[in-house]
Amino acid sequence: MNYPIKYIKPEEFKKLLQFVYNENVRHGLILELIGNGGLRINECLMLTPQDFDFEKNSIMITTLKQKQHPRPRIPIQYPSRTMYIMRKYIEGMKLKEDECIFTMTRQGVWKFFKNYCRILKLPS
Repeated sequence: MNYPIKYIKPEEFKKLLQFVYNENVRHGLILELIGNGGLRINECLMLTPQDFDFEKNSIMITTLKQKQHPRPRIPIQYPSRTMYIMRKYIEGMKLKEDECIFTMTRQGVWKFFKNYCRILKLPS
């Protein structure tokens, strides 16, 4: 079966992020981490406060697709604005260092992503 390729252009993603941040900060952070950092959904959902280095504006990502153990950790840089929002979000949650920041499923992420795309009439 040939399915049409669907993607969001950079200007559409920027519009999507702005809209989502105004609706739900948690959803905005998830989309930004995935869209601007190239994280897989599950890599994003497994992030804990100890993965963040706010001094260097970076996140240590544990790659899930590697077969080797222990799994390699890769640093990814983010804009200071994103890291500032993330720091405030984590502080507000009062999480332990090893607790997952985002408690939702991969399917839950797809559901809210498709819903926001539908609202903004973007491909999903």
